[in-house]
Amino acid sequence: MVQWFKGAFVLAAFLCGSCGAMSTPTAATTAGGSSTGFFNSGDVRLSYRLDVPERSAPVGAVVFGHGSGQQTKDSCRFLADGFLSRGLATLCFDKRGVGQSTGTFVFVGPKDSIPVFDDLASDMAAGVAFLRTRPEIDAKRIGLAGVSQAGWIIPIAAQKSRPAFMVLMVGPTVSVGIEGFYSNIVEKPNGVGRHRGLLQQHR
Repeated sequence: MVQWFKGAFVLAAFLCGSCGAMSTPTAATTAGGSSTGFFNSGDVRLSYRLDVPERSAPVGAVVFGHGSGQQTKDSCRFLADGFLSRGLATLCFDKRGVGQSTGTFVFVGPKDSIPVFDDLASDMAAGVAFLRTRPEIDAKRIGLAGVSQAGWIIPIAAQKSRPAFMVLMVGPTVSVGIEGFYSNIVEKPNGVGRHRGLLQQHR
């Protein structure tokens, strides 16, 4: 009697386990990887690197904006790798006029910040539009992220692309003129004297 009971228990456990396995099939997993190429922003061709994590369904993604200077698609790796490890695809690209991207690179100053930031924001928005065409990306979960100068650019890009989220890190909270004034105090000898007029102009 005891042996029969034990045998019945084992058989029941086996059948229940089999039924559970059959009723909850596991989705196929696709390996992650990197790809490179170009996407267009108006008449400018931007060279990109897209990294996608291992997945069983379309994933969310992040388009990275640049800090100041001649930034390339490698410049954002210190940020992108963190997002990638958390299951988000990452899109980094060479700033216009830098690396393999076409167009003209422009150092931003108080007098030209509005048109230059608009161009750079359009580049980020073009990255979002590009990702929305990719089958491995969830078009409803694409966001924007960046540091420093990107803090000015991302809100403009958000108006153009309607992202799911924004992440601004070490972003500026003042105008380009005021930010430049204080940066020069720290970065250049006698910066205060040379840029006092700039501060008064852009308060």
